[in-house]
Amino acid sequence: MSSSRTLPMSVENTGFLLDRLGQDCHPLQFIRELTQNSWEAVVRTGSPGTIIWEEDKSMAKHGLHKLSITDNGDGMNEHEIKLFINKLSSSSSLQSMVGNYGVGAKITAAYNNPEGVIYQSWKRGGKGVMINLWKDPLTGEYGLKQFVRSGKYSFTEILADTEKPAAVKTNGTKVTLQGKSYDDNTCNPPMAGLPKFWVSKYLNERYFNIPDDINISVQEDTRYRTIKGMGAFLTSESEASGDVKIPGAVIHWWILKPSKDRNSSGRHVETGHIAALHHNEIYEMKTGRSRNSFMQDFGIVFEINRVVLYVEPTCEVTTNTARTTLLINNQSIPWADFAHEFKKVIPEELIRLQEESINKATSQNKDDIIRRLNMIKDLLFLSGYRRTKSGIVKASGGGASTSGEGGEDDGSTGKWPGGGGPNPPASNPNGGRRAEDLYDVDPNGESAKPNPTLNYPTVRWLTSENGTRSRGHLEDRAAGYSAANNELLINEDFRGFRDAVNLCLGNRSESRNIALPVVTNAIKNWYEQSLTESIIAIRSVEGSELWSDRDLEAALSEEALTLVALQRYHVVASANRQIGATLGAQKAE
Repeated sequence: MSSSRTLPMSVENTGFLLDRLGQDCHPLQFIRELTQNSWEAVVRTGSPGTIIWEEDKSMAKHGLHKLSITDNGDGMNEHEIKLFINKLSSSSSLQSMVGNYGVGAKITAAYNNPEGVIYQSWKRGGKGVMINLWKDPLTGEYGLKQFVRSGKYSFTEILADTEKPAAVKTNGTKVTLQGKSYDDNTCNPPMAGLPKFWVSKYLNERYFNIPDDINISVQEDTRYRTIKGMGAFLTSESEASGDVKIPGAVIHWWILKPSKDRNSSGRHVETGHIAALHHNEIYEMKTGRSRNSFMQDFGIVFEINRVVLYVEPTCEVTTNTARTTLLINNQSIPWADFAHEFKKVIPEELIRLQEESINKATSQNKDDIIRRLNMIKDLLFLSGYRRTKSGIVKASGGGASTSGEGGEDDGSTGKWPGGGGPNPPASNPNGGRRAEDLYDVDPNGESAKPNPTLNYPTVRWLTSENGTRSRGHLEDRAAGYSAANNELLINEDFRGFRDAVNLCLGNRSESRNIALPVVTNAIKNWYEQSLTESIIAIRSVEGSELWSDRDLEAALSEEALTLVALQRYHVVASANRQIGATLGAQKAE
């Protein structure tokens, strides 16, 4: 067709668009984008290559400290460097929705370096050429800065052979980051809290494996460190590993050696974590507290700091423009679905690792707690009824039915993930799992049935003393809850729990060896009941019109459960009665 049929769209304010896209990117994303560009430039030569992150030596001679990256890839001539660098969506590699977008380096590097990003490039057999991509402080627009030499003006400058870096030899490219001002030190971390060797750490945590024919090195003080990626670290520091195929993905797993046997450099994620893997790059890495709930969904409750899981989707995957998130059909990858499938085929090595701790963590108070809670079971659910033609009560007070034609809801569609209630209909607009329609008993109301029966969570007590709690897991939190497993994890090391034990222990005249196990068990008994009761009660509103998934997640969070555990008057009073029944009443002084 004739191109005259369409007037191509253009961008009115490129500076605003680039700033807006840059704000969506991680502050260190420019390292990935510039490294990837150099990597692809090396691959295009068909020969082994070198990529070096270092301080720009030529600028250091003038007292300026600027970070640079140099490669011996195929390089660019004067025409190519203007075409590829000064057009927002332009690339020397093939652009595609699943490959190179042609925008990454220009967004992330230019946005973080308004003073300029200097490109120097050499094509085999040609002269070197230089440009400076900057943000004009007068107009706010990004583009090539004009050079002035001997009264002549140009947006490119031809380089003398003496300016060619040693690593380039015949062809290659060097990119130097100017930062936010003339004297800005871009060798320093761009954000607080980063380690000294921040470039090495970022690259190792971004790339899984670096092939033998690509040598990536980073200057660290006076020496250069070779980057190998997370794959090499996991191979050397694990005692077991494997791959599990599930529908839609392959899950790679490792069991790290005990921490005392691991080599530590501070340039990798050196404890348990979970992430997505795509085209040799690591996405959505979850560490620390954000990791724990994901691990629990995958069936890893104990020794979390020693388990690493990488989920590699096998279906067609894209990324967002910032390359921080993987997308399947423009939706986030289905972590919950992958976790569900993985638990069906969880490797024996991981099961054994869990079993070593599970017996030490299992609660011994379940029967007593169930007996007591059954006495008040009618209070464990907030009043609520579901419409059903075969209902045993009449009720009213709720909103319009969302369960289907005529309000019929016989609860036959399944169970909660934990086993205690109906699954959600796909159409619930509130984000809850199912509409809980009616609240009050009413002889003139609709036919309904009560909420589901009691569903007690499995309770585990974790403590670093016996190895059931890893460092960082539930740190200074009383408890955590996994809805997928209907599992309550209580932190025996929590200072609020220890304070209650010490208070009751201090009131006893028996020797510590005699009193401590009795006191500890009593406090655990009543702490566990308080937390169990709260979880059952809050899950009774699951699916209510007024309780969304986000509300329930907040109510069952580690912080919310800690608040429950800090109500200690009745816990201590009940525990003292139990202690007295075992050891006898404490005699008055």
